[in-house]
Amino acid sequence: MQGVVFAQDAALADRFFNEAPPQWEAYRKRIEQFHGTVINKMSVGDRLVNHMRFEYRSNASCRLSVEQSLLESDPVGTVSGYNRIYSFSLLRKSENRPWVVTNYTPRTQEETSSEVRETNFRFTPLRRLIRAYSVELSELIRKPTFRLLRVAAIEHEGDACMRIEFDNWHELESNAKDFDPVQSGVLVLDPHRYWCLRGCELRTRHSDAVALIKEEVQLRDPSEKVPVPKRIISVNDQKRSTGERLQVETVMEFDLFEPSRLPRDKEFSLSAFGLPEPLGVSWSRTPWYLWVGLAGILFLLVGAGFYWLKRRREAAGS
Repeated sequence: MQGVVFAQDAALADRFFNEAPPQWEAYRKRIEQFHGTVINKMSVGDRLVNHMRFEYRSNASCRLSVEQSLLESDPVGTVSGYNRIYSFSLLRKSENRPWVVTNYTPRTQEETSSEVRETNFRFTPLRRLIRAYSVELSELIRKPTFRLLRVAAIEHEGDACMRIEFDNWHELESNAKDFDPVQSGVLVLDPHRYWCLRGCELRTRHSDAVALIKEEVQLRDPSEKVPVPKRIISVNDQKRSTGERLQVETVMEFDLFEPSRLPRDKEFSLSAFGLPEPLGVSWSRTPWYLWVGLAGILFLLVGAGFYWLKRRREAAGS
């Protein structure tokens, strides 16, 4: 990684371990409130193999992710979302075809449906600045195999950053639920902006390949306190177990914003996609708590009216 080393000592390591994890959690909560789109293009050599558009929106109790393939050979689109009443998933065979329901589950406090889990998982690209390839930074440094080799203060693109060199060598467990291919690497983190990623070099290992991954991060506005990615370029140089070498390049273009007004729950429903609502569900009804509030106001007005009439009669009688 490029950068000028200014200093290196144990105090920097303590600062990293103490400050970074809570800052990553704070950033996760903040960035997942952002709305917008992410365009993802993946090429193997000169061949485009994946081209997707991801759309995100949420409010306090609802989430929605729309994924649309932009490849002419495979123009499928999917939706995964939930509101306070139900969760659902949709499918369409192309952008000009209607949506059809593939899953629907009423929500309860005791259960988390597959659609809810899928929707939350699909918000992962929003957390791209607190991830190292396929693993969250907070999870990476908690692994028993993680060792901090070197930490140094550097200048990166005009900003004071930290260069973290680490080792995470471990035996592969490809069937493990939390499979982690990252074996070692270098992270450039910005301690003034939630310790977010500004670039990295990672060495990974799978059962059939080893790779060197280099990532460049471009921010929408480097002066913003909350870092919002504009573009992330990832170059994955792989060496397969067969001896074949591949270069996989992924370019992610972000267009994210923090909404001034959160969308209504109805915008996370089946009817938002031109589909009928389940029996008994109507988003046009006035919420029950508004009726209770109106009833309370009416009660106060009636009480005030009776009190005024009583005082008037007493005044007339005297």
